[in-house]
Amino acid sequence: MPKETFINLPIEKQKLIFDACIKEFSTYPFSQASINQIIKNANISRGSFYQYFEDKWDAYEMMMGRIAQEKFSLLPPPSLKNHFFDVMEQFFHDTMKWIQLKPDYFQIGILIDYDYDELIVKLREASKSRLLFLEDMIRSDQAQGLIDSNVNPSDLVDMITEISKSALLKAFRSSDFEEMEKIFLTRLHIIKKGVQVHV
Repeated sequence: MPKETFINLPIEKQKLIFDACIKEFSTYPFSQASINQIIKNANISRGSFYQYFEDKWDAYEMMMGRIAQEKFSLLPPPSLKNHFFDVMEQFFHDTMKWIQLKPDYFQIGILIDYDYDELIVKLREASKSRLLFLEDMIRSDQAQGLIDSNVNPSDLVDMITEISKSALLKAFRSSDFEEMEKIFLTRLHIIKKGVQVHV
């Protein structure tokens, strides 16, 4: 986390440094990003950088924390009373809006998936653990007879997360958000209803 010296900076100066981090970390994965470039884009000295942060990871954590705050203020989490497939539809729809509003933020997320720096690997694992509530939703739906009780909740979350990530990435690269949402919903429906005809 940033030092008190950063927190005590005027909001405008904090934003300048935050924006410089966004620019660098959306261009390069964490392992390849340059403190020198952040310093240059923020128009601060190297000495100032280390007055504000312990290291590159400290600046990265500050940036990710602010992105998360911004996302949650715009896209509040779903109610745990909702059903699993309804929540996944809403997640996808909200994320599509988020990508259109903040494409640089989404690009940072893409780079996280392809970075094997030890700290980024730990970040990915922590992100996965935050999805455990989806497994609880599945178990709740199973108890209500809405999802087959033989389905492993973890497997189902993994499957839908993968088709969601694939569709979101294609939407981001093509800017055809409407078409990719249709494709995602079609694939989600296949998982929900199955493909085998029962006779």
